[in-house]
Parts: sequence; C-alpha cells; structure tokens
Amino acid sequence: MGIFGPGKRKRVVALVDISSASVRGAYAHIEEGKPPTIYYTAYIPIDIGSGESAEVADPTAADMLRALERLADKLVREGAPVLHETFGSGEVEGIFVSVGAPWQETSVRVERIETGKAFMFTKALLDEATKRNDTNIPEGRRESGEAVIATLLNGYDTARPFGRRVKRADLVILSSTIAKDVAEAVERTLRRTYHTHGLHLTAFAPVAYEVLRDMYPHQKDFLMLDVAGTATDVAVVKGGLLVDVRTVDLGVHDLLRAARTSGVTGTGLVGLGEGAGGIIDPARNTRFMSRISEVQESWLNNLKGTLMEFSTRHPLPRTMFLLADGDSRDFLRRLLDNDILRALWLSEEPLAIVPVLASQFSQAISTKGNAEGDAYMAMLALYYARRIAHLSTPDLSTEST
Repeated sequence: MGIFGPGKRKRVVALVDISSASVRGAYAHIEEGKPPTIYYTAYIPIDIGSGESAEVADPTAADMLRALERLADKLVREGAPVLHETFGSGEVEGIFVSVGAPWQETSVRVERIETGKAFMFTKALLDEATKRNDTNIPEGRRESGEAVIATLLNGYDTARPFGRRVKRADLVILSSTIAKDVAEAVERTLRRTYHTHGLHLTAFAPVAYEVLRDMYPHQKDFLMLDVAGTATDVAVVKGGLLVDVRTVDLGVHDLLRAARTSGVTGTGLVGLGEGAGGIIDPARNTRFMSRISEVQESWLNNLKGTLMEFSTRHPLPRTMFLLADGDSRDFLRRLLDNDILRALWLSEEPLAIVPVLASQFSQAISTKGNAEGDAYMAMLALYYARRIAHLSTPDLSTEST
C-alpha cells in the first residue's frame, strides 16, 4: 500500500527517463487539481562502449542498463531520505518510465469507423477500433502505449465524442512498441530497487507531444526534435495533431565517436556546449575537424531526408522545439541553423528553433528539497498528472484526449 492509501487522488511516484545519451530520475508528488511537485532529481550520463551484458544483445542497451543501475541506487540512497523527511516514508506508489529511441518506435495511424448510416459513437466502438493493431506487433517487440490523440466526427475534431450520433468517425491513434529484451531488462533493474507492482513503460514522443501542445496552445504547427545519444526522434504537429513520427539513426554520441576515432583524447570529449570549446579546439587536429564535419553533414542530411518525406504529406512548420541534454543543446541549435535545412523551406530566413528548458515549466511545476530544474522530468510529471494520477492503478489504457 502506498503512503496515501488506496482511492485517494494523490501519490508519490518515481519518474525515470531513458535515452541513449543519459538516464535521469525524480520523485514527484502528484495531486489532482494542483501543480505536480518534484522533490528530488538525479542525472547519469551513459558511458559509450562500457561493455556487454548477458541481459540484452544490443551493446548500447547494455551501456544504458549500467547507467540505470547507478541511477536507481542514487534515487534510493539520496532521494528516499528526502521523501522520508517530507512525507514520513520513502516509499513510492508507482514508477513511470519513458524510453526513447533507438529502443522505442512510435507511429501514427488513423482508424475509420463508417457503417453507411448514422450511428452512436461509444467507448465500446473506440476500444474495438484501437484493438485492430494488436496482432501487428513485430516479433521481439511489445506494445508500450497506445492513445487516441484525436477523434474526428464527420471530419471535425471533437473533444467529447461519446454519445454523439455521426456518419463517420476517424480516430488518430499514437502507438509505440519497445524492444522486448530491453523492456524486460529495464523492469528487472528497477524491480530490484522498487517492489511496487505499479511500473509502467511508455515512449517519450507522446509525452513530449502532449505536454508541448498543452503548454503552447496557440502554436498549432511545429516540428519536434528529440536528440539523444545514438538516435534522433523527429515529429510533425499540424493543427495541434501529431501527424508523423520518424527516427534518424544518428545522435550526439556519433560526434564523440568521430572525435575518438580521429585520434583525439582527453576530458574535452565530454562537453558539446558553449564554454567547453565545442568538443575540442579544432585547430589542434585537422583530421578531427574533417571527421566531425562528415558526421555533422551526415546527421543533417539524414534529418533533411526525413523532413523531405514529411513535406510530401504536410507543409513543414517553421517552428522547431529542440529537446536535448544541456551540454549539447547550444551546439545542436547552432548546427541546425544550416543551409542544408533552409533549402527545404526555399528561404534564407532561419528556423525558429526553441530549446525546451526547465524554466519554461516554472508556472506548471514546483520544485522543493534537493530537486533541480529538469525539462524532461517536468514533462513526465505533467503527463502523469494529466493522464494517470486520477486512476486508482497507474495505467496508460487507450483514452481519447
């Protein structure tokens, strides 16, 4: 039993975000009708190529699991005493985990309900339509979240669709799957630390989409770029609806690898942000500069290819929300201001690139105790509060938004 007992619409939860660049965690108090409060945060960067694991075949996942073990230890050793001091107990009622690329895959599809005559739209019809994809999950993967992000009745987006008589219903459904061995290894790692049964895995893309959409209600069209260690998630939002999601198989770790294979070593490889001299002073090593330029151009061209594919279906928005770890955010923002991407819009004007920062959530999230501002943890807390906190058992069952 959690510290607040069953049936009450408030709880303390552990939040964990897993990307291929870092793992991070937090303890948050979620109470219906109030802004979430984060009491403790922790961040562990993932060491590249630190070894293998018997639990997973992917060496990148093995690196991540080692970082996750360190994060779980830190949450218990340093974070639990903060909870105990505040609430009289270090227990949590649930664990909510978001997993990003390359282990998570997210897609958008539309399910149409049309019978040839008018019908009443009900929750049962919605549930039946969303189950049609259950048998299409590839071998070695498992479903990790499905949500109806829009319900269009007779072509109109409808916030409260149930009980309406219509001729046609279109359900815009966001679905995610995760590599099965990675999901099971993540669960085992966290269950060794936490003994609650309320552990739920989801994809990060729907979390970021819903929170950014709610934070910027007047920004109906935008691109979303989530750049991690070995992959980049790209999403397009049109008219407030998520219409496309793709993954580019390059990330900031590729820049670090390029530096290492160019004969450059030392602590300068750690930082990508301003004040760190980029990764290292390029004038010291021409081979370094050449190799880094190749990787940068490859990443930009891969990103351009994905955006070109999007542009065949939707006009590309000119606003881009950039999600990235703090030490690489400024570097990526400068890199994205590039002629390779400007050509897609046939314009010399730069994109409006908006880095997603912890400060942007200051009105919606409060931090206390040992917590530091963290945009990823803020988004997880807001998503949890919006979708899950009112349920007696944490779940991400299909629901219309």
